[in-house]
Amino acid sequence: MNSLTLTPSAIHVPEVVFGQFHPANRSHLNEMELAERWEMSYRTLQRWRMDGRGPTYLKLGKRVSYPMSSILEFEKNITHISTSQRANS
Repeated sequence: MNSLTLTPSAIHVPEVVFGQFHPANRSHLNEMELAERWEMSYRTLQRWRMDGRGPTYLKLGKRVSYPMSSILEFEKNITHISTSQRANS
């Protein structure tokens, strides 16, 4: 009989903190993960895609994913100092 022994380094398990994902080592998030990150409905992200808003995304068939670089750039661009001034203006 052939047995397979897996060492801890052979399996990558994302770090989980209180039921949430830890995106530090992720290159992409799916729409549910991004909605959770931003504490919004995934339907809002779907509507934004239809309207051409939000971060750029990848679509393979029905699967949608957002590159972390795109998410971070979008977050940087919508950061505000006050209600009348964006942080990066």
